[in-house]
Amino acid sequence: GQQQIQQYMNPYNQLALNQQLQEMNRQAQMQQQALQSQAVKAGAFGGSREGVQRAELGRNLAQTQNQAIAQSAQQHQRELW
Repeated sequence: GQQQIQQYMNPYNQLALNQQLQEMNRQAQMQQQALQSQAVKAGAFGGSREGVQRAELGRNLAQTQNQAIAQSAQQHQRELW
């Protein structure tokens, strides 16, 4: 029945979401390294501009991850109905 199917789908959905979040983190780390490299080349490593860029990158990552989590939860709820 539907409940038995959901028992098997839930771990798959969670695994897929975890992989998506890990990829987002990996991409953000690459962007962070690029920002640091640019700041070092400009002689501005550790400056306020770099700090603002790092904060913005972190905010964007959190927002994107939250959207992915919300979409996954929404999809899961639709599957239950």
